[in-house]
Amino acid sequence: MSSFFFVRRVAVRRALVPVVRRRTTKSWIPQNESELQNCAMTALKHAFTAMNLSTAETLIPWFLNMMPASYFRSVSHEDRLQHLRAISALRSLESRDDELRVVTAASEDERVVTFATTGNRPGLLLRQVQQLSREAGRLAQVQVFTSRDDTLCLNVYHFDQSRRRKSQTEDMPSRKAHEAFAVEGGVDDIADYLDRCTPAYLDKVSSERLLRQKELYERAKDTGEHVRVDVEKAHVGTDDIGAHTGVYWIQLAAPNVRPRGFLRRILKVLAAADVSVERAHLDEIGGPDESAVAMMRLLVTPSTKWDDDNGNVGHNTWDDATHLLQRLKFLDDATLDVALAFAAKKSRPPTISELTTAEVVSALARVAHARLASADALAYSQEAILDVVAYHPRYRSIATKAANDLVSGNGKVDVEGLTLKVKAATAGVDAGARRILDAFVRAAAAVRDSNLDRELRCSLALSFDPKAVLDIGGEHHKPKQQHGAVPYSIVFVHSRRVGGFHVRFRKIARGGMRLVTPPSREKMAYEAARHFDECYNLAFAQQLKNKDIAEGGSKGVLLVDSLSDKWTDDDEESSGETLKHFACRQAVKAYTDGILDLVLAGAAPPPGDTAGGHDDQHHRTGIHHAMNVVVDAVAPNKELGGDMIFLGPDEQILPEDIEWVVENAARRKHATPDAFMSSKPASGINHREFGVTSEGVVVFVEAALRSSGKDPHRDPFTVKITGGPDGDVAGNLIRFLIRDFPDTARIVGVADGSGCAEDARGLDHGELLRLVDEDRPIIAYALPCGCLADASDEDGASKRDSMHARVEADVFVPGGGRPHTLNSQNVDAYLTPDGRASAPIIVEGANLFLTPEARTRLFEEAGVKIVKDSSANKAGVICSSYEILAAHILDRSDFEQLKPVIVAEVVQNLRHLASLEAKLLFREFARYPGLELPAYSTRISKAINDVKDAVVDHFSRLAAGRVDVRDEEAARVDPEPFDLFRDLAPDHLPPTLAKYAVERPDRFPTGYVEASVASFVASQLVYSEGLAFVETLPRDRVAQIALDFVDAKRQTQDVLNALHDVTDLDDKRKAAIEKLLKRGGARAQLDL
Repeated sequence: MSSFFFVRRVAVRRALVPVVRRRTTKSWIPQNESELQNCAMTALKHAFTAMNLSTAETLIPWFLNMMPASYFRSVSHEDRLQHLRAISALRSLESRDDELRVVTAASEDERVVTFATTGNRPGLLLRQVQQLSREAGRLAQVQVFTSRDDTLCLNVYHFDQSRRRKSQTEDMPSRKAHEAFAVEGGVDDIADYLDRCTPAYLDKVSSERLLRQKELYERAKDTGEHVRVDVEKAHVGTDDIGAHTGVYWIQLAAPNVRPRGFLRRILKVLAAADVSVERAHLDEIGGPDESAVAMMRLLVTPSTKWDDDNGNVGHNTWDDATHLLQRLKFLDDATLDVALAFAAKKSRPPTISELTTAEVVSALARVAHARLASADALAYSQEAILDVVAYHPRYRSIATKAANDLVSGNGKVDVEGLTLKVKAATAGVDAGARRILDAFVRAAAAVRDSNLDRELRCSLALSFDPKAVLDIGGEHHKPKQQHGAVPYSIVFVHSRRVGGFHVRFRKIARGGMRLVTPPSREKMAYEAARHFDECYNLAFAQQLKNKDIAEGGSKGVLLVDSLSDKWTDDDEESSGETLKHFACRQAVKAYTDGILDLVLAGAAPPPGDTAGGHDDQHHRTGIHHAMNVVVDAVAPNKELGGDMIFLGPDEQILPEDIEWVVENAARRKHATPDAFMSSKPASGINHREFGVTSEGVVVFVEAALRSSGKDPHRDPFTVKITGGPDGDVAGNLIRFLIRDFPDTARIVGVADGSGCAEDARGLDHGELLRLVDEDRPIIAYALPCGCLADASDEDGASKRDSMHARVEADVFVPGGGRPHTLNSQNVDAYLTPDGRASAPIIVEGANLFLTPEARTRLFEEAGVKIVKDSSANKAGVICSSYEILAAHILDRSDFEQLKPVIVAEVVQNLRHLASLEAKLLFREFARYPGLELPAYSTRISKAINDVKDAVVDHFSRLAAGRVDVRDEEAARVDPEPFDLFRDLAPDHLPPTLAKYAVERPDRFPTGYVEASVASFVASQLVYSEGLAFVETLPRDRVAQIALDFVDAKRQTQDVLNALHDVTDLDDKRKAAIEKLLKRGGARAQLDL
């Protein structure tokens, strides 16, 4: 302060006293202004150089002695000079908390960011990685160096904007040295690994370290998606450690992660456990056409609170840390936060038990939310529920106790005791918290199976008692449509960024899985609130739809959090679509692997998993053993029966997902991995490629038009469609309408996510086919039309959203769209001002597009004929069932060779089965037109399913010796299921599949054969004899009558064959007899 005022006083005095400039007499003193400036600059340079020289005299020796040898091996001379400048500037600041950031460009595509920081402390690296969240490019390499005296931390981050994997390394000296070292050590398969390495990695890593990382890399690749971790104590005096003693190397191999985000999570965990990172290295190993494995190596100093009585870090603590790092990739943010909260203030990682409890708490919180939020989404939001069960000081112990009961191994939750605690803790205080805790405890008590015993798992999978789940929250929280229908099984799978329900209605079941990716937080909350109800209703719709096949109905709905606001410090990509794609692919992997954990109970554990393979019961933690083991999925044998789950693709599932699921099932030793998921691109029948669902839809469109007096081959008709040309159902429907009705079909409106195109004269067929062929959305329509609206602007979005209700047509086909798009709140928009329907026929190509209330109102107020989804789009599920059957009897190579023939036969069968139901549906409706058409669809499905269930139950009781055989004749009419299968398959399956099925029945599990026979018998009975006959059969005799009917049909056919050989009847009489026999010959033989 004094010097400041001194300067001011001098300035004032000089301002008051005139200054007389005298010309100097010294000739060597500069006389003009320019010379004076040059002189001053030279003097300043000299002083600055002297100062830098003085600094260099101390800094450079320190730099050379204190920076680890690995720094000089891997950092170029030019970068070292940059670093020295930064260190020199940093030292002049004389503050422990100072930090400088240096940005350089190593090449046109590579950007390098270096942080020079005084000292090292827990959380430093995490803070820096978070600061780099907006840095462009993929984080390709990280190098962290701490000086030996701990006064400097130098962290170098390399960003590769080109996302290149590697350049050619064949001629690199370092590669040749590594190869020679490996060969000398007896490692012969080194070349393949080196091909996957980057030049920078090969240059910096020692040969010994490279071989150890190669082993870790291969362990990670062998286990698919799982992270592998090794921990070793660093040796004093080696590894550039210097005098440090409590220092450890952590090595990780993480397949298919986003390096920056995964590193951030690791650092978050280490910082929370009070661990300092002294050094770190990150590299990616992988070829250009495969997902890379992130290789990370961290030198860390744990907190002294990790130490045991001898001053060493205990093995249990490192076991906890290793387990957490292995599971980190798949832990949801909520789970991780709960786990870290358990270990807060302890300066150590959460224990294995604490981590597992946190997983269970966060998963059960999601289940409780799904059951409560339908009543009040705000009061029972996910955040509100988690606050109560995980963080509230009064309530969290109750939830933790319930979760611990599951984790501890006894699998029995003390519901009575916990309910008393809930009442006591919330009495007169918080009714909402009481409801939440009650739902949480009920959800915990409902768990009957889990994959908690798997050391390596991609998710937490919990299987519930379905009735108990439906009872959570009381009557008001039950699914709105089907109060009385209790599923066979309810599963919830929880992993990072995804929670998924799987609901099935039969022991053997198949159904698609769909991804739901809401575009905003508000939409996310909305979808989360109806998550379970949507899955339940879709599974029930699938159960109705699966009437013609062996498998019952199921559905998987995965709610994926792909919103970019969760990735701000977690990933380097700026594209929301890229983030969404990654999140969706990981969600499919986590979900399906969790389902496999339950399906393969009792099978060999996943590769590298030692925890799940023990036979001794005390080795099996959790409650995994509580459910019946799924034997058939592991080792199919016709003497055994068991649960079978088959998956198929639905919304946002890609071919790459299908291929991964099948490959993973094979890796997990599923007996028939090709059957586990259908619609495989090569060894299956891809629905989109062959349009199998739309083949059935177009049959129902024709039948509906004919029932309204139009012959679509002769009379012009108009159609409007939701779902774009690039969609499965909508795109193929466009193709088939133009194929089957080129001169009469006019498509007057198409809407999809991109917008809509409308034209009352009909959109151009050629242009629509171009969009279908090129897999383009409707906004790419390039010809003039009545209206082309882009959904990216508000007006276009409004037109897109209203097209299905606003545009007038003869037929509306929902070929895409969210469930309940047309509901009781907006159904009036579908009616014109004079009360007519904008389209008097609706054929539901998409599931649940209309609510039951909307269907009823449209029928009652405007007479709309609605072909329900369970009828209209059933061809897709039948095709998937054929694919499952083919996977049992044909090797992959055989199927691919026969595929063209099989596909043609399958399509013919699909259209035949659609036609059978369409004829029955409109025949029944014509008899009693006062009942809405969807009611007939439901009755048809129920009739067939009831007969199927009765026949399956009959086989089960027969095998158990519980059938009441009253006489020898009754006993003879019960042929063995495999014999029936051989007899019936040719009449019900596509010819080629029937041929191999009859030749190789021993390849099927018994339960599958029994269900197949039941489906053959039931569909034949109902389609032939109609609803009134089947619905009035005595319930206790349904199975026997159905089996007798099959025998009667065979005998009737024998009579018909004999009739052709009769010579003393004219053709007219023969035809009349033949007609009578076909209509009632089989029924007449039944003992009713």
